[in-house]
Amino acid sequence: MAPVGSVLLMVLVVVAILTLCVTASLKTSQSHYHAASQVGRRLQTQRFAESGAEFVKAYLMQTDADISLDGGIQDNPARFQGQLLIDGVDLVDRGRCSIVAPAVVNGVASGVRFGLENESTRIHLNALASDPNEATPRNRLMTLPGMTEEIADAILDWIDADAIPREFGAELDHYQSLSPPLTPRNGPIGSIDELLMVRGVTPELLFGLDRNRNYLVDAFETPQGDLLDADNSTGVFNRGWAALLTIHSAERFVNPDGEPRINVNGDSLQELHDQLAPLLGEDQANFIVLYRQFGPQGGGAASGAAGANGGANAPNGSNPGGASSATGAST
Repeated sequence: MAPVGSVLLMVLVVVAILTLCVTASLKTSQSHYHAASQVGRRLQTQRFAESGAEFVKAYLMQTDADISLDGGIQDNPARFQGQLLIDGVDLVDRGRCSIVAPAVVNGVASGVRFGLENESTRIHLNALASDPNEATPRNRLMTLPGMTEEIADAILDWIDADAIPREFGAELDHYQSLSPPLTPRNGPIGSIDELLMVRGVTPELLFGLDRNRNYLVDAFETPQGDLLDADNSTGVFNRGWAALLTIHSAERFVNPDGEPRINVNGDSLQELHDQLAPLLGEDQANFIVLYRQFGPQGGGAASGAAGANGGANAPNGSNPGGASSATGAST
């Protein structure tokens, strides 16, 4: 005779297995749902930040008088604090953006203000490496607190286009010896944070004591690493080098000697010819002016002088070749 309870036991085992499978499937589905939700919120947060940047651009298109009447750009909570981007029934479904900058008192960051910060007062990293005089960019970086010649040259080697190490710098050979190996950018960087990959640059030097980036030195943010023995009596290390460097500011339109550059797309061809001739010679100046007039496929047997005079007499220095100029600045 077969055991009486064997079928019931098998059914219980099958039910238990099915229950475990359903539970595992449910948990997996919930995990995927939460992961997808987090990805969506992260993308939405990025769009909120981009909306804040576009809001600032649109705001700055107003006249100076209108901006001043509206509260200005230095500290204007009514305009720059908690701007509603997306409304929702629940607080978690609402999206806001704030434009914040450090409130500096006696040269020391002491909290947050709702306004803009002038990026043009900082050293533009990507523009440094283009200076033909190797000592000039190094000397500019040496003005940063705690900077050394070795770190300055390593930063410039990371950014410049060649693979030749500077006097105190580092190039591919050094970074390939690391674990894991790195490859220098050898071009413009896209973020100040990228400097953390440069030889000698540490989080303490780059971000200072304010590790959580709230523009305040909290009680738990004590000196560490490279800042243990640093003199911070004036607060210069509170925000680190990141507060003194930028990749976004507008550079002055000057040559390495500090003199105004020549705009080859300027309106007056006669003025352009007069500026170029002493530097490049008559032949080169005539060629550039004729190129402006007729473009790369231009014909005719006009002389250089005639070309210069003709360009000067053309209405508004017109350019049949279609050359144009564009300028831009960011704040």
